Amino acid sequence: MAESAAAAAARGGGPKATMAVFGSLCVGTFGLGCWQTSRYFDKVEMMKVREEELAIVASSSDLPSSSSDSCFRRYELRGTFRHEDEIWLGPRGPPPGAMAADGPNSGRSSGGMSSSPQGYFVITPLELQQQKRVVLVNRGWVPLQHVKQKIAWNRPRNTVNITGTISSTEQPSKWIAPPATSAKEPRHFIWMDRPIMEKQTNTESHDPLLITEIAASSSLSQDTNFTFPVKPKSSTVGEYKVLPPTHAAYAFTWFGLSGAGVLMTRNLLNRLKK
Repeated sequence: MAESAAAAAARGGGPKATMAVFGSLCVGTFGLGCWQTSRYFDKVEMMKVREEELAIVASSSDLPSSSSDSCFRRYELRGTFRHEDEIWLGPRGPPPGAMAADGPNSGRSSGGMSSSPQGYFVITPLELQQQKRVVLVNRGWVPLQHVKQKIAWNRPRNTVNITGTISSTEQPSKWIAPPATSAKEPRHFIWMDRPIMEKQTNTESHDPLLITEIAASSSLSQDTNFTFPVKPKSSTVGEYKVLPPTHAAYAFTWFGLSGAGVLMTRNLLNRLKK
């Protein structure tokens, strides 16, 4: 392939054309290597900030007025759930690490070679006890059949104490067209359309924050009889899909290709000069 490219470059202008073609490839791959290096250091810093914020535990009185101030800080909330106004978001895989550390049930992709079990995230209004305020809580994930077959899951009726972090609503993919809800079941949401979510949960007048509830225990239970909804652990909240080692591997690959391209270009130029 390099031979044919060199021959074509030679026919089109000799060494100068070869230098232009292969030089641009070398510069391009070097630039990609620099970009991945920058992403590596950015991700390291982001993970550091995430760990520092997760170590902070605040009360409901410290909740910001809007989700624009969201971070990984944990908040301890006390209130009562309005289960009659709950909605379901999905189908989605379970929270990373909630059901297994690795494999299909881990909620993590394995290079695109495995698929997670599908289900729904349960989002329920929580009336805070100490404030006249309502927040929307992502209580966790339930399997698909629980919703379709109307299998009961844990819905506490008394006052509860939960710990969670502030989340933001998502933007739909350009491939997903409205509506956000299922035509057959208005409580089934395909993506987070905030105005419709607020209308369906009767929280339109509250401008509610979206809270992701965190599991009380940070260790993975060995019991396979899970209590649904299953919740993410603090160690996996805001977990990045691409970690620093992956960025480092990408950078190494691009720099390696750039270096190989420089050597190939030099050898081709030497051959064309002869």
